[in-house]
Amino acid sequence: MIIWIIGLSGSGKTSLGNELINQLNSSQEKWMIMDGDNFRSILGEELGHKIEDRKKIGERLVNLSLEFSRQNKNLIVCLLSIFPEHQKKMRDSVKDYKEIFINVSLRKLKERDNKNLYKKAEKGEIENVVGIDIEFPKPKNPDLIINNNKNISSFSNIASNVLKTFGLNEKKYEYSS
Repeated sequence: MIIWIIGLSGSGKTSLGNELINQLNSSQEKWMIMDGDNFRSILGEELGHKIEDRKKIGERLVNLSLEFSRQNKNLIVCLLSIFPEHQKKMRDSVKDYKEIFINVSLRKLKERDNKNLYKKAEKGEIENVVGIDIEFPKPKNPDLIINNNKNISSFSNIASNVLKTFGLNEKKYEYSS
């Protein structure tokens, strides 16, 4: 299974992904997680944040996801996906593809702004920030939408519900956590 968690910067993609991995660790099936920022540092350091560069990073994440799928490996990808064609390709190419959209208003993200990303963009200190000077098209057909306009202190219950929704809580467990 390939799960893409999509949302704007600061929406909770990585927090949810990490909690899913924590809960799946005791599964007999092996899971890996790839965060978009980590992926960029591993394979895309030469690329910036302009739309063309974001597209190349996105294509690389699609290719990585497709390769995992071909090898029957499970992968969770946490990414800021602004290209509906990437999501469509995943849906059309991977039988066990699931898409989660973490929906948070830009106003709420600006309030949180733990990386000062939105403040810097509004002051003109940085460019190419999705949600500010690059449009963020919401995913058209996510399998699950999570509203994170409230400050979620723990993603534990949300991750449990995701696993239940996708039928992953029914897997046999070697150990219990």
